[in-house]
Amino acid sequence: MLRNMEFDTRDLLEENLRISKENNRLLRKIRRTATYGLIFKILWIAVLIGAPVAFYVYVILPYYSGLQVGFEQFRLFLENIPGLNLLLEKMNVQNIRR
Repeated sequence: MLRNMEFDTRDLLEENLRISKENNRLLRKIRRTATYGLIFKILWIAVLIGAPVAFYVYVILPYYSGLQVGFEQFRLFLENIPGLNLLLEKMNVQNIRR
């Protein structure tokens, strides 16, 4: 009878070891999946924040700078029109100079 109990205990220990190894394997897989998910989420947030910033810097800002130069040239052109300031003063309009 004692020998039979030893075999049962040994079988239970082997089954416990097998289940523990399988559990460890599954837990490692879950942790790896969670890590990849976190990395993907961080990259996705970086893209969502970085794409509009990059669009502004590389697309909109050059056009805005070009418009600013164009408006400055237009203002200088208006200042050089003979008699414009006198006409504006007679019309009681603010001077176009800054």
